Amino acid sequence: MFHFFFPITPPTDSSSWSVIPFKEPELPINTAINKTTLSTDESSLTWWKDPENPSDRIALDDLPIGLRPPSYNFAYSPVILQALFHVTAFQHAVLSFRPASHSWGAPSNYWKGFGEAVPGYVMREVVTKRQVVTHAPPKTPPAAEENLISFDDSPTQTSSDEINETINENIIQEDLPPRIVETTSPIEETVEFVDVVDNELQLMPKCLSALAEMQKLFAFLGNSKRLYGSSSHYVRALSTKLKSRNWEFNDKTFEAFLELMIQCLVEADEQSDNAIDPSYIPVFRSLFLVKARIEYGNDYDNEEIYYLTLGVDTHMNSFHDCLDPLIFESYNIAIDPEADPSISDDEDDEVQYKFTTFKQIPPILIVLLDHRKSSNASTPSDYIVDKTIYMDRYMVEKKDQALQGFREMEVCRKKIMQAKSEMETLKRDSTLSIDKRDVLLHTLDYFEQTHHDQQEELDILKQVLNAVNKKIDSRLTDLEDTVMDQREKIHHVFDRDEMKENPYGLRASLHHDGKSGTGHYWAYIWVEPMEQTLLSDIPVEGGWFKFCDAYVTACTETEVYNERVPPFALMYVSDALPNFTKEELYNCIPDTLKEFIQADNRLFDQEIYAHDHLHNPQESASLISTSDDDVGFTEKTEAQLEYRFADMDISSTDDTNSVGTAVGQTTIEYSEPHHYSFTGQGFNKLKDRVNSKIMEVSTYANDDYRLLMSFEAFLARTQNRLLLEHLYLLYSSEKGEEFIVDEEGSRKDDDLNTIWHIYDTYLAIGEMVTQALSYFVHQDFSSALQCLLDSKRHEAYWKTELLLDMDVSNSFSGLSTISFNRIIEVYGKECLKILNNTAYKKASHESYRTRGLEDAIRIAYQAQTVIGPDNMTDDSEYHSLGSLWLSFAEQPGISSSLTNTHVELLNTLIMIYLEGQSGGSSAGIRSRSDSPAQLSDNEEDDDKNLPLWQKYQLLCSESQQLLQSLNK
Repeated sequence: MFHFFFPITPPTDSSSWSVIPFKEPELPINTAINKTTLSTDESSLTWWKDPENPSDRIALDDLPIGLRPPSYNFAYSPVILQALFHVTAFQHAVLSFRPASHSWGAPSNYWKGFGEAVPGYVMREVVTKRQVVTHAPPKTPPAAEENLISFDDSPTQTSSDEINETINENIIQEDLPPRIVETTSPIEETVEFVDVVDNELQLMPKCLSALAEMQKLFAFLGNSKRLYGSSSHYVRALSTKLKSRNWEFNDKTFEAFLELMIQCLVEADEQSDNAIDPSYIPVFRSLFLVKARIEYGNDYDNEEIYYLTLGVDTHMNSFHDCLDPLIFESYNIAIDPEADPSISDDEDDEVQYKFTTFKQIPPILIVLLDHRKSSNASTPSDYIVDKTIYMDRYMVEKKDQALQGFREMEVCRKKIMQAKSEMETLKRDSTLSIDKRDVLLHTLDYFEQTHHDQQEELDILKQVLNAVNKKIDSRLTDLEDTVMDQREKIHHVFDRDEMKENPYGLRASLHHDGKSGTGHYWAYIWVEPMEQTLLSDIPVEGGWFKFCDAYVTACTETEVYNERVPPFALMYVSDALPNFTKEELYNCIPDTLKEFIQADNRLFDQEIYAHDHLHNPQESASLISTSDDDVGFTEKTEAQLEYRFADMDISSTDDTNSVGTAVGQTTIEYSEPHHYSFTGQGFNKLKDRVNSKIMEVSTYANDDYRLLMSFEAFLARTQNRLLLEHLYLLYSSEKGEEFIVDEEGSRKDDDLNTIWHIYDTYLAIGEMVTQALSYFVHQDFSSALQCLLDSKRHEAYWKTELLLDMDVSNSFSGLSTISFNRIIEVYGKECLKILNNTAYKKASHESYRTRGLEDAIRIAYQAQTVIGPDNMTDDSEYHSLGSLWLSFAEQPGISSSLTNTHVELLNTLIMIYLEGQSGGSSAGIRSRSDSPAQLSDNEEDDDKNLPLWQKYQLLCSESQQLLQSLNK
């Protein structure tokens, strides 16, 4: 089988998070980003901080819009999305795709990667069969003859007898009962079934949800007034983030992310409104699909791939150098020396090579590069980036011409191999590791320094040695020239017009700094010439730009090809692919999506206006205090800003009627509370109370029971003064000298919703720690240890979530000082020591040895979790646990009674402690999902009615007493 794939795995580590370049770029003078927003660091990573002044976040006319990665890895997502976005044909395919989402969510905070995702519903036309009854028009009966009236001008003369007879008949008719005459015919009904088209709201499949987020992102990048956006929503829609509740975050490789992205696009093709048309050609599939035909003589295989992965080394360091050996591969079949050379088998000649042609080459060709290190090189090979590649030699339509060319190249390669082999033979003997010429030179030097009686013979010998050396040098020079000539021939085999009819130009070069953690990704991207309408100041001929997350700078072609860091991926685009103008791209955006972008631009205008005018003293309302103890304040809400913007024809357009948000999204959204202005002595009193409370709780221990007892204390510990003022202002009262805070009443406050959610999570972890202490007091050390481990994992996950949410971590900086780690470590170590000794005693008895060793392995892994990988090297308790088992086999009678299973378990146990392994056998390890057995009702009767903080305080005291007694 023919494969292009080679593993390419950029180094990743969840301990770091990549967001902006590792060095501060030299921005143009007109760049509005404030340099103070960067925090410099020696590493390649820096944390991003949005400029406080929104005017510093206005898009620049001469630069494309930047893109920040998510805060949870996937640092490479901006570069590949930007590369595809700036291919206007692909952008047009994305924006013009139908069906489009029914709604797009609210624009608030979309640019930061927060806010609402695309709700995930699409309006489709549904055809249903309905029964329709039609009525035939009634038939009019013919008029009776006696009712006919004659219009003859000459009336007929009637005799008197006839008149009398007629009168008598009329009298008789009047005496008869009336005659019933049917005047209409029966109504005819026809029943038929017709197709009725209705609009129905349907749930989007995953592929359409991801495509909708890409549509939303592309519309934003092409039409936003902001300087940068975020790829977070699109990455989430691809379901790349781990669904497990573990605190470790694993990043997908770039190759896996690219494959997932293209797969979603290809699946979306099947959901297109045009898919029912027999002539429909899947758009995204045709943009990326490579169809290969691999021939083995008369046999062949077909293969379909969406991108190429090529290996790069010292001898293959350009596109064609890397791909050509995979296209044509000859087989060196051993020839029988006794066979008649005049007899040849044509069929055998045909199967001595493998030849691959492409039945379809996509207009967008993505190439991943696997930089291999040679055995004698410490750095990857330098890859030569081709400005233009020609795909003619790989097309099935030019198979015969290409095959002839590849055979010529194969002949050249064989000559190169023969020349190199002869060069190696001339330089080195099979028994010597040094160059033969060096041997000759050393020999000559020896005779030059030595005086002999037979000088004439020595001179002859020197002449011979010099002649041999010159002959070797001359032959080596000829062979080197041969190698150069053959390489030159290889490069010019396809250098003719008929093999240069399908050029592909370089459109993007993607780079990674290769440092620890996720590192930093950047890309050089060609902005198409037709994009000058997107960005008015871009030159007509197009241009290169360097995209470093949110930073975008113009660059020259020389910078692209002289980049010191070799690329890990390239993107080539066919010259035949059409370009689209700004107007054409804008016209294909769904109307509802246009409204979303316009609404976001209006919000940005409001943000700029609010920043420039909100704190203007001339516009602030006068706040008058009626007494020294009164607090006069005015709320400046967004509603007040709406009135101001109404005069400017700018209004808020947050989508409050959206169908819903993305299911399973766990990002904590934080919004700043209302801003209050105060005057009077009451204002100073409020400030003093806030300062006093924050100072008070700062003296608490990290695991103090009072943080569990009071939401007020917890909020003060987070250092958020504004919210603490908000709490006191709206939910506090004074009764005499007592100050009372209605904490439960504040739960429903929208401004306090985020911190209440964080506090509830903290209480849940505190309850787990309390349960662990209860097990410890009742000397159920195994259950106590398991509960402590669960508490540690939950707290670590909780802290990670808070750390990754930049808004929350910045607003509640004091959260980092709240932790149960001290309790977990102190009592966890004690449980480990006790359980380890118990396992040792079990293993000392032959009947329980296997169980004891399995328990010891489980305890070793638990010890690594409790103590942590960074502390194991210097932790005395950890070394004490391991040293106990180092001398286990030295006990009398133990060594002779160990079975192979015992030896294997004991070796595993010792290696865990010696090497600090973090994985391995899980024998006897309780699953994380297993909970320890609950305490009996009698054991909980004493404190089951106590509040959590009181139980925690009581159990901390009892646990401390037990710990002291155990260590006596």
